[in-house]
Amino acid sequence: MKRDFLKLICLLSLAAVTACKGAPTQSDTTSSFEVQNGDLLLVALPLDYDFDSTHAVTNISRDTGEALYVHIAIIERAGDSLHIIDATIAHGVDRHPLDTLLKTFTLKDGSHPRLDLYRLNDTTGAATFIAKAKAQVGRKYNMTFNLSDSGRYCSQLVHNSYVDADTLFPLCGMDFRCSSGEVPTYWSGLFRLIQLDLPQGRIGILPQDIAQSPRVHLVRRNF
Repeated sequence: MKRDFLKLICLLSLAAVTACKGAPTQSDTTSSFEVQNGDLLLVALPLDYDFDSTHAVTNISRDTGEALYVHIAIIERAGDSLHIIDATIAHGVDRHPLDTLLKTFTLKDGSHPRLDLYRLNDTTGAATFIAKAKAQVGRKYNMTFNLSDSGRYCSQLVHNSYVDADTLFPLCGMDFRCSSGEVPTYWSGLFRLIQLDLPQGRIGILPQDIAQSPRVHLVRRNF
């Protein structure tokens, strides 16, 4: 079990709570032209991906195929520089260059997950939301996925940061199932390894909830 847990930490040093739905990476200089402050980057794997998987993420349909979102990150843009603010098992809540996230998300077969870029419909509050996210840097990662925990998981960080007159992304009962009604192997394996029951239905928020919010729209798939 100890060996499996260490493998989990290695594989999921980048991962946070997510669920179903559905890129090749680019450098800051080639991608920054279309990225705005406060954009959201969602990371997707195949629905059947697990910790021992050796198949490449090219098995995902690059256009319409359903995939498993395994992370959400906030983008901070300053001039031509892109930074990420996110919550991971390895670093807790942290701010780092985009390239750090891309390197962290290199999979066992050398491929990368698909990255989907989302944007707020109203971007006027982006600087405020970024400031709220940065104020949480240094908190630990929320391994329990319980909102009473002092830490943060990735989409919880977004929920807590994107607050104006109201909360842009409200909490709901978390649903880890994909469209078939099944829980992907990835999630059952994750919670088995960390010895927790799957928090199905627990109040919280998942990246798919944010991606499906009427407050955002998809800017680019395969960022």
